[in-house]
Amino acid sequence: EALVPSAIKGVVRQYATKEEECGHLFGFGESEDREKSILEQIAAAQYEKAEYLGGELADAERINVFERLKEGEVTICAEFKRASPSKGPIAIDAKINEVAVAYADAGAALISVLTEPEWFQGSLEDMQTARKAVDSLENRPAILRKDFVINEQMIREARNFGADAVLLIVACLQKSQLKDLVDTCFRFGLEPLVEAHSEQEMHLALNSGARCIGINNRNLHTFKLDMDATRRLASLVSPSERVQYMIASLSGVASRADVEHLLTSANVDSVLVGESLMRAHDKRAAVRELLGFHSQDETTLLAKVCGITSMEDAKVACAAGAHFIGLIFAPKSKRCISQETAKAIVQSIRAFGERETRWTPPSTTQEKAHILRAATARGRPLSVAVVQNQPLDQVLDIIQNTGVDLIQLHGDEDETYANQLPIPFFRVLHVSQDHVQNIAINHAIPTNCFGFVADTATSDTRGGTGQQFDWSILTKLPSQIRSLVLIAGGVDAESIRDSDIKGILGFDASSRLEIQPGVKEHQKLHDYVNAVNTLSSSEEKR
Repeated sequence: EALVPSAIKGVVRQYATKEEECGHLFGFGESEDREKSILEQIAAAQYEKAEYLGGELADAERINVFERLKEGEVTICAEFKRASPSKGPIAIDAKINEVAVAYADAGAALISVLTEPEWFQGSLEDMQTARKAVDSLENRPAILRKDFVINEQMIREARNFGADAVLLIVACLQKSQLKDLVDTCFRFGLEPLVEAHSEQEMHLALNSGARCIGINNRNLHTFKLDMDATRRLASLVSPSERVQYMIASLSGVASRADVEHLLTSANVDSVLVGESLMRAHDKRAAVRELLGFHSQDETTLLAKVCGITSMEDAKVACAAGAHFIGLIFAPKSKRCISQETAKAIVQSIRAFGERETRWTPPSTTQEKAHILRAATARGRPLSVAVVQNQPLDQVLDIIQNTGVDLIQLHGDEDETYANQLPIPFFRVLHVSQDHVQNIAINHAIPTNCFGFVADTATSDTRGGTGQQFDWSILTKLPSQIRSLVLIAGGVDAESIRDSDIKGILGFDASSRLEIQPGVKEHQKLHDYVNAVNTLSSSEEKR
């Protein structure tokens, strides 16, 4: 019995505890005094739950999930989840019926619905609502119950509330449990999707009797991503055996480029996408983009939140959907922070976006605006260090010591200065009452320049005034520059709502979102990002 992780030790005694039965559960360690992983906590809690009676769809028609997910080059499994243990709230107030119809209309082959209530804020009612919302559609998507399923009653619940398939996670099941539950799914007319993360788990999944195998790029004990997991584990299935299985990649996908990489490296049949879709303002367009259809992201406006001074405000900005987080190093600014503070904030931004290293632009001929939109899409913000007429050596130290993704040159730095920066940069455009001042606009855009911040300038102040300029002045700029402009100066939700500006990259807000210099008012921050998203939607419909 000592072989069983302590979090679930007393609740699996009905199953054998020999090493061959539960050895795969040791992936996180056996120490009695360590903190229990989230997976262990959730698995243990499942055994305490009573059967949830009810459900109106026990006799509903089921579809062949295996065949559905193997249609065409690749299929998309679109997930509905309100929150997660690693990210907290994602879309708490999302309406499942609207999201399900958007997913179905876009061509998703399956809708995965989180039904775990505590960590993911899901419910069986969510799943039943999703099934009813798409039930009358031609070639409707399959419905998956995504939960930490540990017994027959949860499979019965899945059937009663409209599921076509049930997720079974190898990491919280012993071998006999897994095989029993696979058989139970088939007995109830449901397709088991068996999830693995390690090589040992993959072998168990392949020998469980299941046809649908999901490779999770996320370790459910630590919640860390390993995007090479799909390639590694898929290679364990020989080409001659692939016809017998449907192989899906789970977690970490946010773009069509991610999907294409998984097709090339692992020849997957399907890809499950969750958080990035739930963060997408236009979920239908996001699914269509994942499927390889033309993206309309050239009109998507990006939101930069500048003057962040604390990890708390950085996390709120990330969760709100900000694309860039600005950290100010100009000594005269009231929002100037230390390199030590900035490093901690940059690390928290990376953790939120699940990046392990500094962002590097891809080698491509694509427009820079497109590259930035793809890089920051759906929950992957970039950090920006704002400097102003500071010695180059000092700026190089900031880059080295903090790990920021981009530099924003907010003074009069010349081209020679800019060309010595080792990372991409934004350049300020000083805007007075009637014109835009900057030597850069009269020349070709440097290779490493990825954007411009148009900010109000007065006779004695260059930026940080909180004053709004006449945005129509920007129409005088060449289109190749205007398409890379973030508008700053007096920006907040109200000013954006009243705007009819077109052809820009986005907006940059700071002082109008604050309680006091350097301290953001979280509701104003959310309202600002929502206003940018709403204006994006209006642009796409024009």
